[in-house]
Amino acid sequence: EGRVLVNAGDDDKVTLNLKGVSITCSTNSPILVYNADKVIVNVAEGTSNKLVDKRGTSDGTSIDSDDPLTFTGKAALLAKCDLTVKGKGELTIEGNYYDGIRSTKDLSVKNAQLNITAVNNALRGNDSVDIESGTLKLISKGGNGIKTTDSDVSSKGNQRGTITISGGDISIYAACDGLDAAYNVEISGEANIQIYTDSYSSYTDTSLVETGTDFYLLLGNSQYSSSRTYAAYFYNTGSEDAGKWVTASYYSQVYGRTT
Repeated sequence: EGRVLVNAGDDDKVTLNLKGVSITCSTNSPILVYNADKVIVNVAEGTSNKLVDKRGTSDGTSIDSDDPLTFTGKAALLAKCDLTVKGKGELTIEGNYYDGIRSTKDLSVKNAQLNITAVNNALRGNDSVDIESGTLKLISKGGNGIKTTDSDVSSKGNQRGTITISGGDISIYAACDGLDAAYNVEISGEANIQIYTDSYSSYTDTSLVETGTDFYLLLGNSQYSSSRTYAAYFYNTGSEDAGKWVTASYYSQVYGRTT
């Protein structure tokens, strides 16, 4: 049992190469980046890697500290900076404390095969989550599949809170929302996404979904291209479109979002 703690300089860019490692920790995050400008977790091609957070389930209370040795990470892989997870290897994460992978800023995923099970959010980037490619199986037993929390505009004029998916094969099983964005969700490219929420997820501990009828989705400009078609299949028995394939088309604008 052990863990990896990164406490670098404010301008330092750190790369962690995972090559067939297995890290289990019962006292904190198996990998915790306390300070850095940016961190890249590279999952080496042809390797299987595993992070297991064995702590008891958190009630969500934040335990902060100015001491990196006593700071409590609320994810199996937590970065207090921009985080990129990439590579062509496999990474399995068991987040028994709170989140699976979490960045307090921007979170990006490229190429990697991720198998994440978490008691709360599987993937969380406070400012943004960007998935470019990869094979992802995201299981949230009591929270959301992918989540952002901040929706303000940065000092550089960048809007925070967007979940962007431009590729990859993504399966989400969530007790609550599959995609929970503080600002919006943008889907483009060749992304293949399957989302199972509430009772439709075989991994859900309890039914936590709030009742609602609105479904908002922002698609890229390529939705108007004749080369591809966007469609959604509605399972919800309470919807008038239940059990129907519905081709996505421009309907209306709600504060800049396409519905």
